[in-house]
Amino acid sequence: MRFPRTAQHRTQFAALAVAVAIGLGFVLTACGTRSSDSAPSQAGSEKRHKIVLSLNNITVSQRLQGANGAAYVARTKYRNSVDFQLKVSEDTVSAQIASLQQIIRDKPDAILVNAASETALTQVLTQACHAGIVVVNFDQQAANVPCAYRRPYVPADYSADAAQWMCKQLNGNGKIYLDQGIAGLPTTTLVENVVSSTFASTCPKVSVVANYQSQYSVGTEIAAVSALLSSHPDVTGVISNAYCTGVIQAFQRAGHTPVPTVCGATNGNAIACSDAKVPCFQWGVPSTTASVALRTAVNVLEGKPEPREVPGYDTDYILNSGTAFTHKRPVSTMTAGKDFFPGQSPDLLLPVTLEDFGITPSVALSGS
Repeated sequence: MRFPRTAQHRTQFAALAVAVAIGLGFVLTACGTRSSDSAPSQAGSEKRHKIVLSLNNITVSQRLQGANGAAYVARTKYRNSVDFQLKVSEDTVSAQIASLQQIIRDKPDAILVNAASETALTQVLTQACHAGIVVVNFDQQAANVPCAYRRPYVPADYSADAAQWMCKQLNGNGKIYLDQGIAGLPTTTLVENVVSSTFASTCPKVSVVANYQSQYSVGTEIAAVSALLSSHPDVTGVISNAYCTGVIQAFQRAGHTPVPTVCGATNGNAIACSDAKVPCFQWGVPSTTASVALRTAVNVLEGKPEPREVPGYDTDYILNSGTAFTHKRPVSTMTAGKDFFPGQSPDLLLPVTLEDFGITPSVALSGS
């Protein structure tokens, strides 16, 4: 899932740059411009691991918040053992490949990578492994890199759970709108196929009466759902690849009572569902998978066991509904102040932190 850049993201990026500059002396490479290395020295013989986070676009909310969180975890949890560096290339596949090639020449101990392409990064990541570098591929995956540690999202599982939840909300009979996100993206195509097949096999009286493309934009989603309400006003549920906020606003503006809705777990979505008292299912889109990748790299470098592949995150969230439905992943009921945060930015991705990382909304959004 890609969440678009907002004005606040520019402030967040500036805050990240400051955190990089003063927190640990990180290397920051943004838009193809590389600053000088200034890794801190530390007394003692304890091995310090040079770990590089490779991104090709910092304007996506998830990646920006992930970079903020990983930088924080490096300078707190791993302050005695990790020299953390962030390298951000331009937003093209070829730029990330070129950046990775330079990273390999710099000989870090580990590379954490959110891949810009499923296929194009295979060769360069394999090259990193052959150079003795630990590679941890999180979120967007590169195919055919068996030497890498993989921490992916598993959209097939959360899509099946979302369909089962919707079936339960509709008592096995209803009509839904299904968001196709951006047409042709592999993830959104997979979501559509899994939702449709789950309905067909377990809940055949629930049907998709209309599709729309949110383009991962609240405004576009409001317009698309509003148009559908004119032609299909008897809809009883919506499965969005993006925002519950846009769906709920479209129903309210049209004078319709909002219906059970599925969307990604953002602070704005959770607040909208809570305020409107709409049953909602939200799949976790945590930025903290970058920190999960960091922990994986540290454990491997320190000789601790780590599975080659495990989901980066595996929990679904619900509001205003029960948990008694068939699901593959753990399900958690969202609570204000614990799982989502009224008064904080709607851009905040959820969950904010995992395990003992200690990431707060402020850290995720601004780096401090």
